[in-house]
Amino acid sequence: MTLEDELFGIICRVPSLLQRQDLVSRCAKADSAYDNLDLIIRELIDDSIQEARAFQEWENKARSICCELSDQNVQNQNITFLSVSPACGISMLLTANRYWLASLLFSFRTEQTVALLSELRTGTSLALPSWFNSRHFASSIIRVAPLVFRPEMGLWAVEQSADALGSAMSYFAISGRSTDPELDMLKSLESSNRFVQLVLEYMSSISVND
Repeated sequence: MTLEDELFGIICRVPSLLQRQDLVSRCAKADSAYDNLDLIIRELIDDSIQEARAFQEWENKARSICCELSDQNVQNQNITFLSVSPACGISMLLTANRYWLASLLFSFRTEQTVALLSELRTGTSLALPSWFNSRHFASSIIRVAPLVFRPEMGLWAVEQSADALGSAMSYFAISGRSTDPELDMLKSLESSNRFVQLVLEYMSSISVND
């Protein structure tokens, strides 16, 4: 099984978890009288955290492989998957972008769900681990954009990465992070990269930035 196969195996579990999050949120909004609702909520959060750990373990494995391929010290914690994946070629970089996209969509939705359930179920203590951080994935997508959208990569790379860039933009807009440095990076890239301009123009046309 390839590294990408392992990633897709993790991603395949995400839709059912998001569906459960939606159903449990609806029950909580309806002030459901289910005696076991708090237990169901706790099990859902635990399963969501376990899925996030699976993503995290995949990243650790991918980082180790990239360090080996690029002759870098895997024990050096300053070498991150974000910093080392570009050294392993466009295929690894695009796989990394898929990972960041899937992790962003899952983690941000989970954070929103936990925030909603915490508001609705004030008698239940709900929290995600401190390492649970959707912003990291959105930031990673934008930080590799100058590499992914190089003119020599062609339209194939644009097609492969447009969704990731659009989702990262949407994250920063929805979460109210309009002053974060990643957006300044994106504006600078937009002024110099026609491929990025095309993606941003399309996203603007469907109101992703609104």
